[in-house]
Amino acid sequence: MEQLAYYEWDVKFSEYFKATKEISKAVNIPFYKDIISEQYKMEKEAEHYHNDIYDVRLYKNLWQMPYANFKKYTDLVGDSMIWISIKRKDKEPCRDWRDFMSIKNQLVGKEHEAVELFPKQSRVVDTANQYHLWCFKDESGFFPFGFTHGSLNDVATNTSLGKSKQRQFNEGAN
Repeated sequence: MEQLAYYEWDVKFSEYFKATKEISKAVNIPFYKDIISEQYKMEKEAEHYHNDIYDVRLYKNLWQMPYANFKKYTDLVGDSMIWISIKRKDKEPCRDWRDFMSIKNQLVGKEHEAVELFPKQSRVVDTANQYHLWCFKDESGFFPFGFTHGSLNDVATNTSLGKSKQRQFNEGAN
């Protein structure tokens, strides 16, 4: 995977408004004129990156987070998170853990933890082939689950328990 490069997002408000209205109609969701300017501001102030495969947005401000208007959530996490939104340029599904790890490492840092959430059904947002990572701003932040120590393997092994298979690491991927 190529390194991500920053780019200036130069979509005009009129273009954004029109596209948002078209998307709302196409996927049969309500179109709220009063929140379009807030969404546009959110996109304008996000950091935009891309490479040969991905288009990525980085949201670093509390007011940009989907939960920003819910005291229940802000009391819990405050302004401690970064939201990374990932989609392929060709709009196809993507599910490459190493690519997502590389994106997180490049944009936030190798020692920052991130998580992809599989929420309860009532909180699911599934409107595009778009993926979201929630990352701690502070590298001392960690999720109280998962492995406690790292282990990497990029060679096939043959043990009494069967074969383990892992593809080779790309130079500089992580």
